[in-house]
Amino acid sequence: MLELLDAKGKKIEFFVEKEKIEISDAEAECFLQQDIRGVWAIFYEKCREKYLKKNPNIERLESDLYRNGVEHIASVLSDKDVTLVRSIIENSSVFHTFPRSSGSNVTEEADVNVTYTAQHIEINAEAKIKIYPLLYRILNNETVKKIESLMQSYFAIDHIFFSRTYPDADPIVSFRWHRDAGPKFQTHIMVYLSDSEETGGRTEFINYHYSGCVELSGYAGNKNIERRATDLKYIVPDMEVIAPKPRAGDIIIFNATQIYHQGIHPNTGYRDVMFIILRPDMMSWSKSVDLKKVFSHPRGLALFSQNPFSNYATLTRY
Repeated sequence: MLELLDAKGKKIEFFVEKEKIEISDAEAECFLQQDIRGVWAIFYEKCREKYLKKNPNIERLESDLYRNGVEHIASVLSDKDVTLVRSIIENSSVFHTFPRSSGSNVTEEADVNVTYTAQHIEINAEAKIKIYPLLYRILNNETVKKIESLMQSYFAIDHIFFSRTYPDADPIVSFRWHRDAGPKFQTHIMVYLSDSEETGGRTEFINYHYSGCVELSGYAGNKNIERRATDLKYIVPDMEVIAPKPRAGDIIIFNATQIYHQGIHPNTGYRDVMFIILRPDMMSWSKSVDLKKVFSHPRGLALFSQNPFSNYATLTRY
């Protein structure tokens, strides 16, 4: 039997809710031979095994999320909820700004006078406590069923952040067509806090089929972010774009690592969005959520830089 050992030579074992996770010889070999992508693949299979063991008769929901990789759900948060979050953002500090490019311009009706094109917002401890109950409204039974049906596993919140985007004629690279780097079922929820029809700020998507066509074309935008494009019609002429127009309080769920998407800068005012980043897990999100962790995630720490088993055992080699 091939054993997984930590840096001190001690055998590593994994437990979920006191239940030991069995690791086969082949899986242990993968840990020792593969990079972190392989470890995530093993982790997902363990999540799937555990989920299907507890839910043997689960059936796929024929949702837009399952068929196309993206779904728009209206009126998840109330106007009162949206006002609360918007007020928190207004009174919070900015921890990262994206500068406006030298060649960019803003239309007169934009009504902004800033030197940056987007901001990430850091909320304080008191604000985190106020927002925490809203997670249960966002991740309600309907939403959870759709996400679990897509993943065929439980999921956890990896981190949450808030983004404010301003009008800009030259989109930042994260607002051009791309897929996120991460595990297969890394799923994002965008909670819109402003009306897209009023501001013009929104997000566009293409489904699994057309995303596959873009990938097969050799599109360079994923490997070189500076070569990301805002128009893929020259690559896939018959491509159909999914362009929801969410109102404040609506959510958009999408399989961020599998389908291509791009942001659209607002024409006026700004686009405020709360991002909830999800990943497969061995427990339901409400059991695995860590309030301090999810709101205090270091910016730029991608899932592929994390060991997914770290919540259940310590693998010091990664």
